[in-house]
Amino acid sequence: MSFELVYSIIIPTLTVSALLYAAIQDILYREVRREFVWLLMVIFGVIFNTLYLLFVAGDQWTNILLEMLMTIVIGFVLGFVLFYIGFWGGADTKALWSLSILNPLAPFPNLLGSEIISLPFFSLVFESSVFAILVNSSLLTIFYPLVLVIINVIKAKNYSLFANVQASRWDKIRCFIFGTSISVEKINEKKLHFDFLEELHEKEFRGKFGGDFEGKLDGTLIGLFEGEINGEFQGQINGELLRDSSGMFDTVPEQEIFSATDELAQKFWNEERGFSVLDPSLTKEESSSPFFPPLSSSKGSDTTHSKIAGDIFHQGKVKGLFQGVLQGSFQGQLTGKFLGRLKGDFIGKSKKGKIEGSTNNIKDQWQITMRLGLEEEEVMDRRLQKTLWQLRAHNKKTVWITPGLPFVFFMLLGYGLYLLFGNLALLIFSL
Repeated sequence: MSFELVYSIIIPTLTVSALLYAAIQDILYREVRREFVWLLMVIFGVIFNTLYLLFVAGDQWTNILLEMLMTIVIGFVLGFVLFYIGFWGGADTKALWSLSILNPLAPFPNLLGSEIISLPFFSLVFESSVFAILVNSSLLTIFYPLVLVIINVIKAKNYSLFANVQASRWDKIRCFIFGTSISVEKINEKKLHFDFLEELHEKEFRGKFGGDFEGKLDGTLIGLFEGEINGEFQGQINGELLRDSSGMFDTVPEQEIFSATDELAQKFWNEERGFSVLDPSLTKEESSSPFFPPLSSSKGSDTTHSKIAGDIFHQGKVKGLFQGVLQGSFQGQLTGKFLGRLKGDFIGKSKKGKIEGSTNNIKDQWQITMRLGLEEEEVMDRRLQKTLWQLRAHNKKTVWITPGLPFVFFMLLGYGLYLLFGNLALLIFSL
């Protein structure tokens, strides 16, 4: 058995096995968790392509090496560009890069042949293996929206797909083509392998609150809080903490707090927040520049400002005074006084709470939101969890989602077409 025959068997087998494994992971988990699959493709690609140059290429080894290198360069450039413009994610990019290294040559002649386009530039680019696989995969994705449309037509016969959802006619058309409606009750919070196409209008409160509150908050709090919280908070924190601050809430003029909130929020959003997770005890760090004017205590209590900045997960009680920004979700009870701005969603009850201020008075209204490009995984996961919490808290029955495009799966199918026909687009144009 010649090495050329071995090459024509091993390379397709390795490629199909690796892409099948990655495609299953991508569909189940919205990511390829075990990325060693890409490393194995690269290692086997380097080994078998080196052996091919030694035992098969002969006097043509320089031309074959040039073709290999050109294919790899094309794969890396295409992968990076498509990732940079937000066309696909990291797993798709790594899949294309790995394919270009493992398959720089056609493992065996395909039905298309190589004489349809004879220009050197077209021969190197449009008939390269990695470009052909990418084109074939893209052609297959055309049928994906068609499947979603058929599913939505069937569902529309059973219930109104856009009941209690604010959307323009154009947004409804796009949802019908690129999304589908599912039951909120059947959503598994540990398997959010899709993106929500609906979001809730944010509520906003600006003013003063005193008393107690029990329930759930999800959003951004900017201002001054004095009292006690008992529950679970997960999110980001940036500000100052005082352990002993009884009687100090009214020492800061309201107008100074309100004028500082916008500046503080802008600083918070613009910072590079690569923080480490804080200890639940909220370890102190001396700070000489508090966000708001320094507080003073008439009782002579400790007024040391403790700077806190980072990602945090806290369970239990915390008592004292906090000034700054909190962004995330809270569930539990709080008792005390707050002055500032709260933006997001809040559901709960208060036995003796008193509110002085203004709200936007927005009723619970869901709207269609179509997103372009890619978010960072952490940002997207936080947004998905927030939306799911809102859906459940407001007892919503159905929600529009976009299942996402498992492009690694289409890449697997595109590779199969490449083995049979080469570049499918060139075959179609040559007919």
